[in-house]
Amino acid sequence: MCGRFALDSKTDELIQTFVAEGNNFADWVPRYPIAPTDVTPIIRAWKHSDSGEVTRSITASRTPS
Repeated sequence: MCGRFALDSKTDELIQTFVAEGNNFADWVPRYPIAPTDVTPIIRAWKHSDSGEVTRSITASRTPS
């Protein structure tokens, strides 16, 4: 099965949607198709054990070939 998908939101919209802090991915634009080996934005979230606060960030990732 093919693992292709689409990026249909601009990075600024992703940051606002997920309340993420972090990297500058201003050059990422919506596109289709995205292959598993293409670099794409991912949202990482973790909960701090001491405060319970959730932190999110956008980072670049790709599936290893």
